[in-house]
Amino acid sequence: MSASLPARPSLFVLAAFCCSAAAQSPFDPSLLAIVPPTRAQQAELTQGLGAAVAEASKAVVHVIVEVQQANGPSFPIERPSSGVIVSPQGHVLTLASLVSEVEGITDKRLLVQLPGGSKQRLPCRLVQFDDSKQIALLQVVGEVPANLPHLSLSPDARQAPGSRHAVLGFPDGKELLCFAGVAAHAPCDARLAGRPIAATDMVLTDAKADKRNDGAAVVDLRGRLVGLCATEFVRQDVDEPTLEQLQQPSFGLVVGAGAIERAFGAQLGWRTGSAPEAGADPDLAAAVAKAGPSVVSVWAGGAERPAPDPLDLQSTRRISGLGSGVVLSRRGLVVTNRHLVAKADAVRVQLHSGALVPAHVLKAHTASNLALLQLELPAGTSLEPADALPDGSIVLGETVIGIGRPYGTVVTVSSGVLSAQRENGKLQADPNLGNQNGGGALVDANGRLLGIVDGGAVDEVEAGFRRMGERAKTETNLSFCVDVATVRRVFAAELGKAADSTEPIHRPREDTNDESGLRGAGAANIVQRTGAAMLNLYVMATTAKADLEDNPFADVKEAEVRGESLGSGVVVSESGLAISNWHVVDSATNPDGSMNGTRIVQARGFDGTIHGVQVLSISREDDLALLQLVPPEGKRLTAVPFGDSTETGLGTLSVAIGNPLGNANTITAGVLSARNQGIRVKGRWAEMENLLETDAAINGGNSGGALVDGAGRLLGINSAGSSGFSARGYAIPVNHVRNRLVNLLLSTHKLRSPELGIRTAMDEGRLAVAYVDPRGPA
Repeated sequence: MSASLPARPSLFVLAAFCCSAAAQSPFDPSLLAIVPPTRAQQAELTQGLGAAVAEASKAVVHVIVEVQQANGPSFPIERPSSGVIVSPQGHVLTLASLVSEVEGITDKRLLVQLPGGSKQRLPCRLVQFDDSKQIALLQVVGEVPANLPHLSLSPDARQAPGSRHAVLGFPDGKELLCFAGVAAHAPCDARLAGRPIAATDMVLTDAKADKRNDGAAVVDLRGRLVGLCATEFVRQDVDEPTLEQLQQPSFGLVVGAGAIERAFGAQLGWRTGSAPEAGADPDLAAAVAKAGPSVVSVWAGGAERPAPDPLDLQSTRRISGLGSGVVLSRRGLVVTNRHLVAKADAVRVQLHSGALVPAHVLKAHTASNLALLQLELPAGTSLEPADALPDGSIVLGETVIGIGRPYGTVVTVSSGVLSAQRENGKLQADPNLGNQNGGGALVDANGRLLGIVDGGAVDEVEAGFRRMGERAKTETNLSFCVDVATVRRVFAAELGKAADSTEPIHRPREDTNDESGLRGAGAANIVQRTGAAMLNLYVMATTAKADLEDNPFADVKEAEVRGESLGSGVVVSESGLAISNWHVVDSATNPDGSMNGTRIVQARGFDGTIHGVQVLSISREDDLALLQLVPPEGKRLTAVPFGDSTETGLGTLSVAIGNPLGNANTITAGVLSARNQGIRVKGRWAEMENLLETDAAINGGNSGGALVDGAGRLLGINSAGSSGFSARGYAIPVNHVRNRLVNLLLSTHKLRSPELGIRTAMDEGRLAVAYVDPRGPA
């Protein structure tokens, strides 16, 4: 293998940097000025969940229990605790467990802290507990601020499965938190804080609401209160986990609007309805309602199917022979995972109607982990097959929903985006699909079948633990499915004999204009706008040392080259400048930031084009690296425009595009969850501060890639992510990146370039000479 190393272009970069704005320079103007969104893009940024969060977050409070000491200063009980104001008179809802210490006690008092810059704290009193639902009602004591922000109750008492919502917390009185998800119903009753709670009083959420979100408000697309988040069943990461800890279910539970109305509705004058009112904002509930009847329960594990587990309400724990399936034909053809039925003596399927029917395996296909079942239906019974999409019609970045029905009652629901299309008909999606969803449906935002969830022939967590021991971690939201084209191909003969030729599996219809528009919105639209600027980076070690000083264009020939590390990057100038993390290219650089002659760095674009890469400069403290691409002859580069990380609101769409785990060109999506977050990452130069937090999945290999906003502008550089239950991602804000790029990474010191003796500064988006060294060359 040979590779061409690009020249050190520091003089070229400096010359371009010092040109006037009017000159014909390849220097991209977005490096000097924030690119404002167009009117259409601004409308996109201010609609939907982000707009609901902007208004609803004004009513979210930090709940404080303060201990009064006779001979010392008072102090708060330190724990994450949130609540929400629900009336202009200052009524506040929170979890009972967060205020239980004050009942009948005189040496403690209650306060709530309002969000915003004022940090205003208001004293409160406890009005009422409801033990059966583990919620509490407080009220502000004394003068209530005028026009106090407050939330109304959602009219949907239980939230239809697939309904979108946001979890809003103010856990420490410093920074608001926001996580997005969709609703699902609990399959059984459970216990909350040691007390029984009915399934009808709960809503499940797939939002990545961690332990910081106890008492957080859950709001719908119109900013109305859906319920309160309880994190009792959210598991914390541990440094050296056991296999049992890795396999432990983790899920968010919401005490729902119906339960709140039943507990405190008479006092507050609330009343919920049984369904949302007409004209409600569109969300994913309609897609789940359409596809849900075609998703069935598959049981091949013995005589008696296990009951739902109150400690695993999202059905993520692996149980041999238990899973889901999808109806493909009115005559009773069902597709499921092969591993569920491979060794079964008998297979039974429970339908959407509740009927339990026997089935037998028509064909099993090992490579795809698929099996086709024929149900033994009673005479006159006809099923509702899934509305399958045509082959080759997937849209990268489109919204997808995973639907399962492992216990035959309620459906399990998890939403995300279609991340990538791999070889052999594999689709990669970022919904966190549990083992028992294996064999279930992956559908688009219109409820049409894209693929079948692959639960895996082996338990990936157990397999990882056997390989890595206590170093094993669960990955964040990397689920795989088998596309519907593969289903048609491997079962062509059986489907031809037993399925009606008019059914969707044989004759899928094309999308209508409205359906196409829905699928092409959001993250899918962003991928189309920005994909050309995204890079997958590869650092390779070679036994031959290139002499960059004598011949920087020399080929490294007859050398052993091996892959060493990988990551992501983003093009920020049409001249070929790109940004990544320092830790991605660390092994390819010397201490002064120059290229190590025993390393080769290459970048691959979304279209597969390979670029040579030269590392120009690094900043260990900021975990940033400036790169220069050398594209093939005639290849035009596209840069991503810079956004404004200080103006982007919590809850607005954020999309990560990168190279996670070596899976190139992968898209994950979420929302901007928090600002000003600090973390310490093992092996990094220093503690990282003032980071953006996102609930988009950030895995190893995403580092250095772009986090973009809903207008397709750079929001940050992905730098770290957790791979356990917490599943948080962190990005360096674009405003900080832009500042360090202009004032540090492009400096003559960092570029190891000749000194001109001038300093530059930005003046209303234009570059100006700010200082001339009287002793320097200028």
